[in-house]
Amino acid sequence: MKSGPLNKTSQTTTDDRIYMDLIYVYEAPFVRATDGNIYSVGGNFSSRMFQRYLEVFDHVYVITRVRNAEGTFPEDNRVENEHITVWPLPHYSGMLQFTGKYLAIRKELKSHIRPNCAYILRVPSIIGTIMGRLLYQQKIPYGVEVVGDPYDAFGPNGIQHPLRPVLRRKLRADLKRAVANAEAALYVTRNYLQERYPASSGKFQTHASNVSLVDDAYVDQPKHFNGDTKEFNLISVGALAQMYKSPDIVLQAINQLHNNEIKCRLTWLGDGKYMDDMIQLSKELGIGKYVSFEGRINSGENVRVYLDKADIFILVSKTEGLPRAMIEAMARGLPCVGSHVGGIPELLDNEVIVPAGDAEALAQLLKKVMNNSAFLNNQSARNLEVAHSYSHEQLSHRREEFYHKVKSSVRIEN
Repeated sequence: MKSGPLNKTSQTTTDDRIYMDLIYVYEAPFVRATDGNIYSVGGNFSSRMFQRYLEVFDHVYVITRVRNAEGTFPEDNRVENEHITVWPLPHYSGMLQFTGKYLAIRKELKSHIRPNCAYILRVPSIIGTIMGRLLYQQKIPYGVEVVGDPYDAFGPNGIQHPLRPVLRRKLRADLKRAVANAEAALYVTRNYLQERYPASSGKFQTHASNVSLVDDAYVDQPKHFNGDTKEFNLISVGALAQMYKSPDIVLQAINQLHNNEIKCRLTWLGDGKYMDDMIQLSKELGIGKYVSFEGRINSGENVRVYLDKADIFILVSKTEGLPRAMIEAMARGLPCVGSHVGGIPELLDNEVIVPAGDAEALAQLLKKVMNNSAFLNNQSARNLEVAHSYSHEQLSHRREEFYHKVKSSVRIEN
Protein backbone atom coordinates (compact mmCIF):
# COMPACT_ATOMS: atom_id res chain seq x y z
CA MET A 1 0.00 0.00 0.00
CA LYS A 2 1.28 3.44 -0.91
CA SER A 3 1.08 5.77 2.03
CA GLY A 4 4.10 8.02 2.21
CA PRO A 5 4.95 10.48 4.96
CA LEU A 6 2.67 13.38 5.68
CA ASN A 7 3.89 16.85 4.86
CA LYS A 8 6.62 17.47 7.38
CA THR A 9 5.69 21.16 7.58
CA SER A 10 2.09 20.49 8.56
CA GLN A 11 2.73 21.69 12.10
CA THR A 12 4.61 24.88 11.32
CA THR A 13 3.69 28.47 10.67
CA THR A 14 5.68 30.79 8.41
CA ASP A 15 4.67 34.33 7.42
CA ASP A 16 1.26 33.78 9.03
CA ARG A 17 0.58 30.80 6.76
CA ILE A 18 -0.34 27.57 8.50
CA TYR A 19 0.98 24.62 6.55
CA MET A 20 -1.45 21.76 6.70
CA ASP A 21 -2.33 18.58 4.80
CA LEU A 22 -5.84 17.48 3.90
CA ILE A 23 -7.19 13.96 4.23
CA TYR A 24 -10.11 13.58 1.82
CA VAL A 25 -12.48 10.64 2.27
CA TYR A 26 -14.20 9.55 -0.92
CA GLU A 27 -16.51 6.66 -1.86
CA ALA A 28 -16.37 5.87 -5.57
CA PRO A 29 -13.53 3.54 -6.55
CA PHE A 30 -10.39 4.47 -8.42
CA VAL A 31 -8.61 1.93 -10.58
CA ARG A 32 -4.99 0.82 -10.55
CA ALA A 33 -4.09 0.14 -14.17
CA THR A 34 -1.52 -2.30 -15.49
CA ASP A 35 1.03 0.54 -15.57
CA GLY A 36 0.77 0.77 -11.76
CA ASN A 37 -0.77 4.24 -11.74
CA ILE A 38 -4.12 5.11 -10.16
CA TYR A 39 -6.83 6.67 -12.31
CA SER A 40 -10.28 8.20 -11.95
CA VAL A 41 -12.38 6.14 -14.35
CA GLY A 42 -14.48 8.99 -15.75
CA GLY A 43 -11.85 11.64 -15.13
CA ASN A 44 -13.99 13.80 -12.83
CA PHE A 45 -11.74 13.09 -9.83
CA SER A 46 -8.38 13.32 -11.50
CA SER A 47 -5.53 15.46 -10.18
CA ARG A 48 -7.10 18.48 -11.90
CA MET A 49 -10.14 18.34 -9.62
CA PHE A 50 -8.03 18.09 -6.47
CA GLN A 51 -6.06 21.15 -7.50
CA ARG A 52 -8.79 23.32 -5.94
CA TYR A 53 -7.91 21.94 -2.47
CA LEU A 54 -4.23 22.70 -3.01
CA GLU A 55 -5.07 26.40 -3.09
CA VAL A 56 -5.47 26.09 0.69
CA PHE A 57 -3.77 22.83 1.70
CA ASP A 58 -0.25 21.64 1.00
CA HIS A 59 -0.88 17.98 0.22
CA VAL A 60 -4.06 15.99 -0.37
CA TYR A 61 -4.35 12.37 0.77
CA VAL A 62 -7.34 10.66 -0.80
CA ILE A 63 -8.84 7.66 0.98
CA THR A 64 -11.05 5.49 -1.23
CA ARG A 65 -11.49 2.04 -2.69
CA VAL A 66 -9.06 1.03 -5.42
CA ARG A 67 -9.56 -1.93 -7.73
CA ASN A 68 -7.16 -3.42 -10.24
CA ALA A 69 -8.09 -2.95 -13.88
CA GLU A 70 -6.73 -4.20 -17.18
CA GLY A 71 -5.92 -1.90 -20.04
CA THR A 72 -4.96 1.74 -20.23
CA PHE A 73 -6.61 4.99 -19.18
CA PRO A 74 -6.14 8.57 -20.41
CA GLU A 75 -3.22 10.34 -18.79
CA ASP A 76 -5.59 13.20 -17.91
CA ASN A 77 -7.47 10.79 -15.61
CA ARG A 78 -4.44 10.14 -13.45
CA VAL A 79 -4.96 11.02 -9.79
CA GLU A 80 -1.60 11.09 -8.06
CA ASN A 81 1.22 13.59 -8.42
CA GLU A 82 3.78 15.14 -6.09
CA HIS A 83 1.01 16.85 -4.08
CA ILE A 84 -1.72 14.19 -4.23
CA THR A 85 -1.47 10.69 -2.77
CA VAL A 86 -4.07 7.93 -2.73
CA TRP A 87 -4.41 5.73 0.35
CA PRO A 88 -6.25 2.67 -0.99
CA LEU A 89 -8.93 0.85 0.95
CA PRO A 90 -9.83 -2.79 0.31
CA HIS A 91 -12.10 -2.86 -2.71
CA TYR A 92 -15.65 -4.14 -2.41
CA SER A 93 -18.74 -4.18 -4.57
CA GLY A 94 -22.14 -4.42 -2.96
CA MET A 95 -23.35 -4.80 0.60
CA LEU A 96 -22.29 -8.43 0.98
CA GLN A 97 -18.65 -7.77 0.10
CA PHE A 98 -18.64 -4.63 2.25
CA THR A 99 -19.90 -6.60 5.25
CA GLY A 100 -17.12 -9.16 4.80
CA LYS A 101 -14.47 -6.44 4.68
CA TYR A 102 -15.98 -4.03 7.22
CA LEU A 103 -13.46 -4.67 10.00
CA ALA A 104 -10.50 -4.38 7.62
CA ILE A 105 -11.88 -1.12 6.19
CA ARG A 106 -12.51 0.33 9.64
CA LYS A 107 -9.02 -0.64 10.79
CA GLU A 108 -7.49 0.96 7.70
CA LEU A 109 -9.47 4.17 8.19
CA LYS A 110 -8.47 4.35 11.85
CA SER A 111 -4.80 3.98 10.90
CA HIS A 112 -5.07 7.15 8.81
CA ILE A 113 -6.21 9.41 11.62
CA ARG A 114 -3.33 11.82 12.15
CA PRO A 115 -2.83 14.95 14.27
CA ASN A 116 -2.58 18.39 12.73
CA CYS A 117 -4.42 17.42 9.56
CA ALA A 118 -7.71 18.63 8.15
CA TYR A 119 -10.44 16.18 7.14
CA ILE A 120 -13.15 16.52 4.54
CA LEU A 121 -15.69 13.73 4.03
CA ARG A 122 -17.64 13.52 0.79
CA VAL A 123 -21.07 12.25 1.81
CA PRO A 124 -23.38 10.33 1.59
CA SER A 125 -20.86 7.54 1.85
CA ILE A 126 -20.49 4.38 3.89
CA ILE A 127 -16.78 5.07 4.16
CA GLY A 128 -17.48 8.68 5.14
CA THR A 129 -19.93 7.53 7.81
CA ILE A 130 -17.36 5.24 9.41
CA MET A 131 -14.63 7.87 9.30
CA GLY A 132 -16.97 10.52 10.68
CA ARG A 133 -17.74 8.37 13.70
CA LEU A 134 -14.07 7.62 14.32
CA LEU A 135 -13.15 11.30 14.13
CA TYR A 136 -16.06 12.37 16.34
CA GLN A 137 -15.12 9.78 18.97
CA GLN A 138 -11.61 11.24 19.08
CA LYS A 139 -12.95 14.82 19.10
CA ILE A 140 -11.23 15.58 15.80
CA PRO A 141 -13.11 18.18 13.73
CA TYR A 142 -14.01 17.58 10.10
CA GLY A 143 -15.91 19.14 7.23
CA VAL A 144 -18.47 17.53 4.95
CA GLU A 145 -19.29 18.01 1.29
CA VAL A 146 -22.93 16.97 0.96
CA VAL A 147 -23.56 15.83 -2.61
CA GLY A 148 -26.67 13.62 -2.53
CA ASP A 149 -29.63 12.18 -0.66
CA PRO A 150 -29.66 8.45 0.21
CA TYR A 151 -33.32 8.68 1.23
CA ASP A 152 -34.24 9.36 -2.39
CA ALA A 153 -31.72 6.87 -3.74
CA PHE A 154 -33.32 4.07 -1.71
CA GLY A 155 -36.88 5.15 -2.45
CA PRO A 156 -39.44 2.72 -3.92
CA ASN A 157 -38.29 3.50 -7.47
CA GLY A 158 -34.60 3.62 -6.63
CA ILE A 159 -32.13 0.93 -5.61
CA GLN A 160 -33.83 -2.43 -5.31
CA HIS A 161 -32.49 -4.41 -2.36
CA PRO A 162 -34.17 -6.81 0.07
CA LEU A 163 -33.26 -4.45 2.91
CA ARG A 164 -34.18 -1.28 1.01
CA PRO A 165 -36.63 0.17 3.60
CA VAL A 166 -34.17 -0.47 6.44
CA LEU A 167 -31.21 0.90 4.51
CA ARG A 168 -33.21 3.95 3.47
CA ARG A 169 -33.88 4.95 7.08
CA LYS A 170 -30.42 4.01 8.32
CA LEU A 171 -28.50 5.87 5.63
CA ARG A 172 -30.63 8.97 6.11
CA ALA A 173 -29.93 8.87 9.86
CA ASP A 174 -26.21 8.30 9.21
CA LEU A 175 -26.01 11.32 6.93
CA LYS A 176 -27.93 13.53 9.35
CA ARG A 177 -25.52 12.56 12.12
CA ALA A 178 -22.41 13.07 9.97
CA VAL A 179 -23.53 16.57 8.97
CA ALA A 180 -24.70 17.52 12.47
CA ASN A 181 -21.33 16.52 13.94
CA ALA A 182 -19.31 18.42 11.32
CA GLU A 183 -17.59 21.74 11.96
CA ALA A 184 -18.41 22.98 8.47
CA ALA A 185 -20.69 21.86 5.67
CA LEU A 186 -20.61 22.60 1.97
CA TYR A 187 -23.73 21.63 0.02
CA VAL A 188 -23.98 21.24 -3.74
CA THR A 189 -27.55 22.59 -3.70
CA ARG A 190 -28.81 26.01 -2.66
CA ASN A 191 -31.64 24.73 -0.45
CA TYR A 192 -32.70 21.14 -1.03
CA LEU A 193 -30.03 19.18 0.86
CA GLN A 194 -29.73 21.88 3.54
CA GLU A 195 -33.38 21.41 4.48
CA ARG A 196 -33.07 17.63 4.75
CA TYR A 197 -29.62 17.44 6.35
CA PRO A 198 -29.04 20.65 8.31
CA ALA A 199 -25.78 21.62 9.92
CA SER A 200 -25.80 22.19 13.66
CA SER A 201 -26.70 25.64 14.91
CA GLY A 202 -23.73 27.97 14.83
CA LYS A 203 -21.67 25.79 12.50
CA PHE A 204 -20.41 27.12 9.20
CA GLN A 205 -22.34 26.21 6.07
CA THR A 206 -22.32 27.35 2.48
CA HIS A 207 -23.25 26.06 -0.94
CA ALA A 208 -21.17 25.55 -4.05
CA SER A 209 -21.73 22.97 -6.70
CA ASN A 210 -19.09 20.29 -7.00
CA VAL A 211 -19.26 21.22 -10.67
CA SER A 212 -17.04 24.01 -11.92
CA LEU A 213 -16.71 24.43 -15.65
CA VAL A 214 -13.67 25.57 -17.59
CA ASP A 215 -13.97 28.26 -20.24
CA ASP A 216 -13.97 25.69 -23.04
CA ALA A 217 -17.14 24.14 -21.60
CA TYR A 218 -19.22 27.12 -22.75
CA VAL A 219 -20.52 27.92 -26.22
CA ASP A 220 -20.46 31.53 -27.36
CA GLN A 221 -24.08 31.70 -28.47
CA PRO A 222 -27.33 29.83 -27.64
CA LYS A 223 -28.69 27.27 -30.08
CA HIS A 224 -31.18 28.47 -32.66
CA PHE A 225 -34.31 26.54 -33.62
CA ASN A 226 -36.22 27.77 -36.67
CA GLY A 227 -38.99 25.19 -36.81
CA ASP A 228 -37.57 23.04 -39.58
CA THR A 229 -36.10 20.24 -37.42
CA LYS A 230 -37.34 17.01 -39.01
CA GLU A 231 -35.90 14.64 -36.40
CA PHE A 232 -34.88 15.72 -32.91
CA ASN A 233 -31.68 14.37 -31.41
CA LEU A 234 -32.16 13.72 -27.70
CA ILE A 235 -29.32 12.96 -25.32
CA SER A 236 -29.01 11.69 -21.75
CA VAL A 237 -25.92 11.04 -19.65
CA GLY A 238 -25.64 8.72 -16.69
CA ALA A 239 -24.02 5.57 -15.39
CA LEU A 240 -26.05 2.40 -15.76
CA ALA A 241 -24.59 0.57 -12.76
CA GLN A 242 -27.93 1.32 -11.07
CA MET A 243 -31.25 2.54 -12.47
CA TYR A 244 -31.03 5.99 -10.83
CA LYS A 245 -31.13 7.80 -14.16
CA SER A 246 -34.35 6.09 -15.30
CA PRO A 247 -33.19 4.90 -18.74
CA ASP A 248 -36.29 2.67 -18.91
CA ILE A 249 -38.56 5.70 -18.45
CA VAL A 250 -36.72 7.58 -21.19
CA LEU A 251 -37.04 4.62 -23.58
CA GLN A 252 -40.75 4.29 -22.85
CA ALA A 253 -41.23 8.01 -23.56
CA ILE A 254 -39.31 7.71 -26.85
CA ASN A 255 -41.57 4.80 -27.77
CA GLN A 256 -44.68 6.90 -27.09
CA LEU A 257 -43.33 9.70 -29.27
CA HIS A 258 -42.72 7.29 -32.15
CA ASN A 259 -46.21 5.86 -31.71
CA ASN A 260 -47.45 9.43 -32.24
CA GLU A 261 -45.28 9.71 -35.38
CA ILE A 262 -42.89 12.19 -33.76
CA LYS A 263 -39.43 11.48 -35.10
CA CYS A 264 -36.55 11.53 -32.63
CA ARG A 265 -33.38 9.69 -31.74
CA LEU A 266 -31.78 9.09 -28.37
CA THR A 267 -28.08 8.93 -27.52
CA TRP A 268 -27.15 7.64 -24.06
CA LEU A 269 -23.66 8.19 -22.61
CA GLY A 270 -22.64 5.93 -19.73
CA ASP A 271 -22.22 2.24 -19.08
CA GLY A 272 -22.87 -0.29 -16.33
CA LYS A 273 -24.44 -3.66 -15.70
CA TYR A 274 -27.89 -2.54 -16.89
CA MET A 275 -26.74 -1.32 -20.30
CA ASP A 276 -27.41 -4.63 -22.05
CA ASP A 277 -30.86 -4.78 -20.45
CA MET A 278 -31.67 -1.31 -21.76
CA ILE A 279 -30.45 -2.17 -25.25
CA GLN A 280 -32.75 -5.19 -25.14
CA LEU A 281 -35.65 -3.07 -23.89
CA SER A 282 -35.20 -0.64 -26.79
CA LYS A 283 -35.44 -3.56 -29.20
CA GLU A 284 -38.53 -4.95 -27.46
CA LEU A 285 -40.18 -1.53 -27.75
CA GLY A 286 -39.37 -1.46 -31.44
CA ILE A 287 -37.15 1.61 -31.22
CA GLY A 288 -33.75 -0.08 -31.23
CA LYS A 289 -32.61 1.58 -34.46
CA TYR A 290 -33.41 5.01 -33.01
CA VAL A 291 -31.40 4.52 -29.80
CA SER A 292 -27.63 4.48 -29.38
CA PHE A 293 -25.96 3.44 -26.12
CA GLU A 294 -22.43 4.78 -26.49
CA GLY A 295 -20.99 3.41 -23.24
CA ARG A 296 -18.60 5.33 -21.02
CA ILE A 297 -17.26 8.52 -22.59
CA ASN A 298 -14.44 10.35 -20.88
CA SER A 299 -15.55 13.70 -19.49
CA GLY A 300 -14.69 17.01 -21.05
CA GLU A 301 -14.23 17.56 -24.75
CA ASN A 302 -15.32 14.03 -25.66
CA VAL A 303 -18.73 14.55 -24.05
CA ARG A 304 -19.09 18.04 -25.54
CA VAL A 305 -18.82 16.55 -29.04
CA TYR A 306 -21.99 14.54 -28.36
CA LEU A 307 -23.78 17.43 -26.66
CA ASP A 308 -23.16 19.72 -29.63
CA LYS A 309 -24.89 17.25 -31.95
CA ALA A 310 -27.99 17.11 -29.74
CA ASP A 311 -31.12 19.25 -29.65
CA ILE A 312 -32.52 18.50 -26.17
CA PHE A 313 -30.93 17.08 -23.01
CA ILE A 314 -32.95 14.74 -20.78
CA LEU A 315 -32.24 13.82 -17.16
CA VAL A 316 -35.23 12.31 -15.37
CA SER A 317 -33.40 10.70 -12.46
CA LYS A 318 -35.00 9.12 -9.42
CA THR A 319 -32.46 10.85 -7.19
CA GLU A 320 -29.87 13.59 -7.67
CA GLY A 321 -27.69 16.04 -5.85
CA LEU A 322 -26.85 18.72 -8.38
CA PRO A 323 -26.20 16.94 -11.68
CA ARG A 324 -22.95 17.84 -13.42
CA ALA A 325 -24.16 16.35 -16.69
CA MET A 326 -27.09 18.76 -16.83
CA ILE A 327 -24.95 21.82 -16.10
CA GLU A 328 -22.52 20.76 -18.84
CA ALA A 329 -25.44 20.42 -21.26
CA MET A 330 -26.74 23.86 -20.27
CA ALA A 331 -23.29 25.31 -20.94
CA ARG A 332 -23.62 24.05 -24.52
CA GLY A 333 -26.89 25.95 -24.85
CA LEU A 334 -29.08 22.85 -24.79
CA PRO A 335 -32.73 23.07 -23.75
CA CYS A 336 -33.18 20.57 -20.90
CA VAL A 337 -35.94 18.43 -19.43
CA GLY A 338 -35.58 17.04 -15.91
CA SER A 339 -37.38 15.32 -13.06
CA HIS A 340 -38.55 16.92 -9.84
CA VAL A 341 -35.80 15.50 -7.61
CA GLY A 342 -32.77 16.82 -5.74
CA GLY A 343 -31.24 19.98 -7.12
CA ILE A 344 -32.74 19.74 -10.63
CA PRO A 345 -35.53 22.26 -9.82
CA GLU A 346 -32.78 24.71 -8.83
CA LEU A 347 -31.42 24.51 -12.38
CA LEU A 348 -34.52 24.41 -14.59
CA ASP A 349 -37.79 26.26 -15.13
CA ASN A 350 -40.88 24.54 -13.71
CA GLU A 351 -42.22 24.26 -17.25
CA VAL A 352 -39.61 21.64 -18.18
CA ILE A 353 -39.82 19.47 -15.05
CA VAL A 354 -41.79 16.22 -14.83
CA PRO A 355 -42.46 13.80 -11.95
CA ALA A 356 -39.84 11.09 -11.58
CA GLY A 357 -40.87 7.75 -13.04
CA ASP A 358 -43.61 9.16 -15.31
CA ALA A 359 -42.91 8.16 -18.93
CA GLU A 360 -46.20 9.58 -20.20
CA ALA A 361 -45.55 13.00 -18.65
CA LEU A 362 -42.06 13.00 -20.18
CA ALA A 363 -43.40 12.11 -23.62
CA GLN A 364 -46.07 14.80 -23.45
CA LEU A 365 -43.57 17.46 -22.37
CA LEU A 366 -41.10 16.52 -25.11
CA LYS A 367 -43.89 16.64 -27.69
CA LYS A 368 -44.89 20.09 -26.47
CA VAL A 369 -41.41 21.61 -26.54
CA MET A 370 -40.48 20.05 -29.87
CA ASN A 371 -43.40 21.89 -31.45
CA ASN A 372 -42.40 25.28 -30.03
CA SER A 373 -39.22 26.70 -31.54
CA ALA A 374 -39.59 30.01 -29.71
CA PHE A 375 -39.71 28.17 -26.38
CA LEU A 376 -36.64 26.08 -27.28
CA ASN A 377 -34.72 29.25 -28.23
CA ASN A 378 -35.70 30.86 -24.95
CA GLN A 379 -34.62 27.82 -22.95
CA SER A 380 -31.30 27.61 -24.77
CA ALA A 381 -30.44 31.23 -23.93
CA ARG A 382 -31.74 30.90 -20.38
CA ASN A 383 -29.77 27.69 -19.68
CA LEU A 384 -26.53 29.11 -21.05
CA GLU A 385 -26.87 32.11 -18.75
CA VAL A 386 -27.56 29.91 -15.70
CA ALA A 387 -24.60 27.67 -16.53
CA HIS A 388 -22.24 30.65 -16.33
CA SER A 389 -22.95 30.83 -12.60
CA TYR A 390 -21.06 27.52 -12.35
CA SER A 391 -17.83 28.87 -13.75
CA HIS A 392 -14.71 28.34 -11.68
CA GLU A 393 -14.50 32.03 -10.78
CA GLN A 394 -18.09 32.12 -9.51
CA LEU A 395 -17.69 29.11 -7.21
CA SER A 396 -14.09 29.25 -6.04
CA HIS A 397 -14.67 31.92 -3.37
CA ARG A 398 -17.33 29.92 -1.49
CA ARG A 399 -15.31 26.72 -1.76
CA GLU A 400 -12.17 28.35 -0.43
CA GLU A 401 -14.13 29.90 2.42
CA PHE A 402 -15.27 26.39 3.36
CA TYR A 403 -11.74 24.98 3.08
CA HIS A 404 -10.34 27.74 5.29
CA LYS A 405 -13.06 27.10 7.87
CA VAL A 406 -12.17 23.39 7.96
CA LYS A 407 -8.51 24.30 8.24
CA SER A 408 -9.05 26.78 11.07
CA SER A 409 -11.03 24.23 13.07
CA VAL A 410 -7.98 21.95 13.43
CA ARG A 411 -6.44 22.08 16.87
CA ILE A 412 -2.70 22.09 16.28
CA GLU A 413 -0.74 19.84 18.64
CA ASN A 414 2.84 20.84 19.39
